[in-house]
Amino acid sequence: MAAIQAAPAGVAVLLNCGHDVATLLPQVLPAAAGAPTTRPAQMDLRTYGVGAQILRDLGVGRMKLLGSPRRMPSMVGYGLEVTSFQAAGR
Repeated sequence: MAAIQAAPAGVAVLLNCGHDVATLLPQVLPAAAGAPTTRPAQMDLRTYGVGAQILRDLGVGRMKLLGSPRRMPSMVGYGLEVTSFQAAGR
């Protein structure tokens, strides 16, 4: 979250990360919560599409993603472009 806060603009879209606030907060703020994180549910293509639509609705087009590089299918179909990846914690 610090990387998003430090950037000129940023969005966090959290999908498949828990069913309630008590489950969600340790995943988003593990150090502040003091609780171990739980592994999120496997993301399916429908969830991926919902996330892409949320980003487009927020006006995102080009983006730098926090996380490890990975293949992002059909990004162009949603009008999204990943320009780079940034490792978590940097």
